[in-house]
Amino acid sequence: MIGFSKILIQRADRIGDALVSLPTVERLKSIFPNATLHGLASYRNAVVFDTHPDFDKTWTWESDLKNSGLSYWNLVKQIREEKYDAYISLWNDPKMAYLGWLAGIPTRVGDGSNLLLRWLYTHKKTLPIQDFTRHQSEWGLRIIESVDIPFEHPEAVGFRISSDCSSKANNLLMNHMPSPSRRVFLFCSTGGSNLPLPDSAVLGFINAMKDQNTQVVLGGPPGDDSYSQLNEPHVLRLIGQSNFKELIALIDACDVYIGPDTGPTHIASILKKPIVFYSPLKSQFPSRWGPLSSPFETIRQEWQCPHGGNERCDPQCFSYVTSDLLIKRYHQVLQPTDSETNYTLKRLSKSIAIVHVVTDVTSPQLKKQLTQLQKQGLRITSFSMKDNGGYRGLISHIKRHNISIIQGNISYWHMLRIRFICGVIHQYIKPKYYSFRGAETLEELFTAYQTIIGNDS
Repeated sequence: MIGFSKILIQRADRIGDALVSLPTVERLKSIFPNATLHGLASYRNAVVFDTHPDFDKTWTWESDLKNSGLSYWNLVKQIREEKYDAYISLWNDPKMAYLGWLAGIPTRVGDGSNLLLRWLYTHKKTLPIQDFTRHQSEWGLRIIESVDIPFEHPEAVGFRISSDCSSKANNLLMNHMPSPSRRVFLFCSTGGSNLPLPDSAVLGFINAMKDQNTQVVLGGPPGDDSYSQLNEPHVLRLIGQSNFKELIALIDACDVYIGPDTGPTHIASILKKPIVFYSPLKSQFPSRWGPLSSPFETIRQEWQCPHGGNERCDPQCFSYVTSDLLIKRYHQVLQPTDSETNYTLKRLSKSIAIVHVVTDVTSPQLKKQLTQLQKQGLRITSFSMKDNGGYRGLISHIKRHNISIIQGNISYWHMLRIRFICGVIHQYIKPKYYSFRGAETLEELFTAYQTIIGNDS
């Protein structure tokens, strides 16, 4: 294994991406305990590295700012002067890939998936991007395998929560409502990376919590506040009123977290809070972006949306998100019954969907297997080529229902055609064919699926 004494770790995009890169940071620190770690972040997510105890310094750079070209070359010059012996690039942006090479850092580690950029790295790992069953936090850990650091599944990470922020958060909550039965932090926005919970569901949930003596803390970034007229004694509106460090302390001071797929939800996962996780978009799979901690419950019915994964949705796509459903998931997360293994399967069962292409003859054994998998929570739909428009209809069905596995009487050449249309033309997930031989449990199916999807990499 190569020894490093001064390492620059780059993740210069969004807050959520920086948060899920922290297991890689801690893995590097555990392997090189005496090394100096510096971070390279964007202005949006620099606070993540600033808040983590393993970083000694954080550089910031933002490609969207005016004069970013000039600042980029200044950054290259300053980083060259630091004389790092390793550069770990966790975001494969072209400028970030070139940075380590331009700065003359001798060991450059990154993702080798992009053929135009891979030569810039002295050590690279080609990531299986199509394998959405792997959590995003695994990618950095896979990348550093290229310098002989054995892979370990993501572990808990730490935050540096100041005593001042912690005291301020606790005093704020106590002064507003001294002795509630429970405190719930509800994040009302996403910062543009995803979609927030519908206002009607949030307002219905708030109304129900009044009778349960539950304090509801509303958080979110500055901007449009749909709840500005809300004046309930059990609701503390802090939208746009807390910085990142204060936000961490507030979430830590609450008992339960509710929110969409965005940065603060990853904070709640790091803090091991019970989470109600809203995952509305077809392209954002819970298996890749869902909470790593437990317990959690997921709100997701992406097949209700008639559009493809990259198309714009309208409010009708999310009419299933009612206050009753939100309240139900909230009470479920308060009384967890699943083991750690089952939480892994829960993330996968909300991500993988199967279409069974119906033929005139379906074996009793296959029917039994499909029924057993449905009972365990897997979503399986049926499709008749004869009655629903042939292959064009099947492709529409795949897009509508977010299908990842095709089962049934499909020829090899037709399967290639479907994968080409979905993956290349529609820029969508490429479904895989699986025969279900011997897979009667979710765990067996997911293990087999991860094997066959890995062959795409």
